[in-house]
Amino acid sequence: MPDLYISDSTPEVDSTTHPLKRATPGQVELKTTEPHILTCFHEMPEGVAFENQREDEKILLFLRRHYTTNLEWQTGTILLAILPLALLAALPFLNFSLPIPLRFIIIGTIFYYLIVFGFAFVNFVIWFYNVGLVTNLRVIDVDVNSISTKDVAATTIREITDISYKQSGFKQNLFDFGDVFMETEALKPNFEFLKVPHPARITSLISKLMPGGTA
Repeated sequence: MPDLYISDSTPEVDSTTHPLKRATPGQVELKTTEPHILTCFHEMPEGVAFENQREDEKILLFLRRHYTTNLEWQTGTILLAILPLALLAALPFLNFSLPIPLRFIIIGTIFYYLIVFGFAFVNFVIWFYNVGLVTNLRVIDVDVNSISTKDVAATTIREITDISYKQSGFKQNLFDFGDVFMETEALKPNFEFLKVPHPARITSLISKLMPGGTA
């Protein structure tokens, strides 16, 4: 997705003039702000674009999975990074020496940390490029399952017939994230944003854009 961000500042939006209060499909008066590069929830993002975006199409919501969904692989990366250092520090106390030339130990350690770095990099890329977009015309879901695989799906706002959200467990309720589910017309695939921040807010905003939605 080209030109995702152009600034690190995130000015506050005046809720009394929020454009979605009077939003209708295909017609939205925007008051945009610039999102942080690692944002996982931003309304009216400025400087965000995507492929095949129409001239009259404005991005209303930019979404990623909540930050806390990264804790598992981040914790694993830290533990893997510390492991060789812990083993090295423990060797004198174990009265044990490795019967391997030092140069092989150094080469092996470098190779090990390259694998650890690759593990962290792949997980970060998957999180960073798994994006949900809501525009005044469409809902777009970009799924990246690996560095070389990208799956993009989209549906128009008018094709959404029902929307709901679900928050399960203490963690999701504590940090206010969950899953948003959108049902579409027959023969169209349903859409979902998984583990995104503020699911109630997302559901409310999309509902206002749907035909018959109230502002």
